[in-house]
Amino acid sequence: MKIIENLQIWSASVRYEDSETIKPRPVIFIDANSYTILQLSSKTEREGYVIKDWKEAGLEKPSVIRTDRRVILKESDVKSYIGVLTERDLLGFLTYLREHPPYH
Repeated sequence: MKIIENLQIWSASVRYEDSETIKPRPVIFIDANSYTILQLSSKTEREGYVIKDWKEAGLEKPSVIRTDRRVILKESDVKSYIGVLTERDLLGFLTYLREHPPYH
């Protein structure tokens, strides 16, 4: 059993929006108890919070937290721990959420 906490970044199997294809993706947990996540994307032009300290968070590429892509996972979808946001990004992300209500 994995011990997952809110605002941790993990790799998880997530289905593409427009197909049945499933791919390992970085995600951030917003409610670890219900396995609710927001997807991350390396396409930083997408809507969301752009992670400034992406290397320190354990990510391989510059990434954005997509507040429009809330997904509830199954425990078996969660693969491996990646990291956590730096304090600067945590504060920036929380400020972004206040200014841009999520979950369209």
